[in-house]
Amino acid sequence: MRKQLFLDLQAKILAIQNENKEPLIKFFNLWHNQINFIEQPFDTPAVFIEFDPLNYQTIAGSKDTLIELNFSLHVVSKYYPVTHSTAPADIQAQNLTFLDVAELLHSSLHQSRLPNSATIIHKSTSFDYSYSDYIQSIEHYTCIISHQANPLNFPKKITMISTD
Repeated sequence: MRKQLFLDLQAKILAIQNENKEPLIKFFNLWHNQINFIEQPFDTPAVFIEFDPLNYQTIAGSKDTLIELNFSLHVVSKYYPVTHSTAPADIQAQNLTFLDVAELLHSSLHQSRLPNSATIIHKSTSFDYSYSDYIQSIEHYTCIISHQANPLNFPKKITMISTD
């Protein structure tokens, strides 16, 4: 279920296009504080997903569960400092395009659905300016998903394969 959530959100987010009909997001991954520890270089804008704790509500008499899914999208862009009011208008506009990314995400995700989900709601946004080369907006979303417990079908008998 968690892997499928990741893949469904990845597909939906990577399908978003900019005004030139090009992919808006250049990189998508799980969040593990990539901005502080650049282990794998990534193109920007990038989106990293962070899953909050899942809240389960079991439906009586069945294996069906409703799950309150809260997740945050860390939208990471290169930081360009020339955004001040005295900058040439074209440079200022270009350097502020990172603000458009969160808006396009909102337009694509808010009030949309994933397979087996209720409507996705965009709850809030926060910004983090504490990095020298990057800026991030953190977009907080919620939705309810349905899930049915389905144990993996492991073979009943495990045999060892010999290489002799």
